[in-house]
Amino acid sequence: IYFGISIAGIGIIIVWKAYQENIAKHQEDWYTPYDKMFSHPLILTIFGGVSIISGLFSIFLKREWYFGTPHFLKMVIYSQLGISLAFIVLFIIIDFLNYCSIVYPEYCAQPMMETKIQIILLVVTAGCIGIV
Repeated sequence: IYFGISIAGIGIIIVWKAYQENIAKHQEDWYTPYDKMFSHPLILTIFGGVSIISGLFSIFLKREWYFGTPHFLKMVIYSQLGISLAFIVLFIIIDFLNYCSIVYPEYCAQPMMETKIQIILLVVTAGCIGIV
């Protein structure tokens, strides 16, 4: 149960962070419709939501349900959990390194995650790691 609570909690933090970034982007008002469709906040909100759902699966999935569940559904649940865990771990590492680059700018040239391509690469990497 603690595992599920921590995953759902981190998912909530990711969604909150995406919401704060979305507010900041709307105040700047420089983006195009393409930027709006594939923006950082949208991608982070989607994967934060997937993390929250995975946390809820971990909390509410009972041992009796495991034995009565079809194999296909088990595969979907475990793939979703794996993708969520991989995304959370990669997100935390990269967010920590970004934080260090902001706090200690003399040691780092720029934050690691700035562009849409880098965020999409994070999502694709988390998906590949999580499915395996």
